[in-house]
Amino acid sequence: MATETAVKPTDNKGTDKAAPKAKATDAEKRDKFRQLVGNRVSKSLAAIKTVGSLANPTAYVYNVADVEFIRRTLVTRVNEVCDRLADALKAGKAASKQTEFVLPE
Repeated sequence: MATETAVKPTDNKGTDKAAPKAKATDAEKRDKFRQLVGNRVSKSLAAIKTVGSLANPTAYVYNVADVEFIRRTLVTRVNEVCDRLADALKAGKAASKQTEFVLPE
């Protein structure tokens, strides 16, 4: 007697098709956001700290214009990121229904 083997569905490229994923709940999306933002902000802060380690005038030569350029560049980029997040909330693209920022406890 021949044994039957299950045949997995494949796409037109011959690779296995995964079952469609269930949509993530708002709580799952929030957890994922918190995880990712925590990692990314931590990495950003570490990178900024390395810029601060250049504050040794005996090892490097820099001037006030350099310092202001660095400040302006960092502040501009942080503002762009915050504006993008806020705009997504206003446009209803983010899962949160929250209209004002409140720090979690």
